[in-house]
Amino acid sequence: MAKSNNNGVINLFEKKSDSKGDGIKYSELLERLMEPFENEFPEEFYQEDALSLAMSAWNFANLKDIMPSEEFEKVMNMAPDSGEDIVLLKKMIDRKYKEFRNYDRFIADFELKEEGGEPILSVLTQEKEAYLQEMVDEADAQVNDGFDEDDYEEGFVNRSAITVVPKTPFFEWYKALYPDNPIREEIKAANTYLVDYFNAPSEMEAWLDKRFDYFFKSELNEWHSKTKDWPKKRTYAMFKEWFQVISCMEVYDTEMSPVRKG
Repeated sequence: MAKSNNNGVINLFEKKSDSKGDGIKYSELLERLMEPFENEFPEEFYQEDALSLAMSAWNFANLKDIMPSEEFEKVMNMAPDSGEDIVLLKKMIDRKYKEFRNYDRFIADFELKEEGGEPILSVLTQEKEAYLQEMVDEADAQVNDGFDEDDYEEGFVNRSAITVVPKTPFFEWYKALYPDNPIREEIKAANTYLVDYFNAPSEMEAWLDKRFDYFFKSELNEWHSKTKDWPKKRTYAMFKEWFQVISCMEVYDTEMSPVRKG
């Protein structure tokens, strides 16, 4: 699926902050961590992708500061090796470790909203003890939920999935832009996205409420890449008016050939 950088990560760096000291916002620190790498993010990255990678780098760097080197290497080896992404991740970890070592709260989540046409970042942070306990709880939950070898042998994939199906408001928007070449609703194929594994639809719903705009922009961009023509004030309610979202908790791969990403 083609993606556009017209509304890409570089927009985050247009507003610099000179604030220093204990009162600094971690959202500003995260943006400063990303600044030297703004031209190194893959072209297909959305802002959310870049922020997710930066958040991972921040938290890995914090772990590096509190774990024995051998244990930290084991943790790093668990990170998905996706070529250029892992190289960039390691660069960002090194920068965080050297330049922002005194800021030791972990970043648990982030939210990106548009205000006045500009992306505004906010983050949720946690103390070390709370973040590490959540890591332990999540690992225990995965074991208890049956993430074992038998699942993988049967084709179980540790992902859930959502299928995004355009509805009438989406087709009306497209028809207004291309009155001579409207999309026929009956032939429009839906897109399916693999996402983190969720135990229940309610968990996915809460997650999607925060991350819906990634999928909204992806669907818009597939048919019209000029962001100036996109609806400006996109909300979760609007997303559900424009698209039907079909959730799938369990995903199985029934083929023998390996999955290719990219």
